[in-house]
Amino acid sequence: VYPTVSKGSFTVKGDGNTAVTVLDITGKMVSKQVSDNASQTVNIAKAGIYILKIDSQNQTKMVKVIVTQ
Repeated sequence: VYPTVSKGSFTVKGDGNTAVTVLDITGKMVSKQVSDNASQTVNIAKAGIYILKIDSQNQTKMVKVIVTQ
C-alpha cells in the first residue's frame, strides 16, 4: 500500500483476486471493493485515520493509512 499518508487515494498491490475493506478508527466498515487486477486504487473522501484490510489469496494484511485534507 502506498502512500500511507495522502489526500485520499491509495494504491494496493495484490496477487490477482484481492478484496480491500476500509475500516474507520472505530472498526466500522466504510467501504469494500474486490478486484482481480494486480493493482487497485482505493479512494477515501473524508479526512481521518483508517485501516485497510487486504485479503489476497491465503493472506490477510492490515495497514493503517491517514487521509489529510
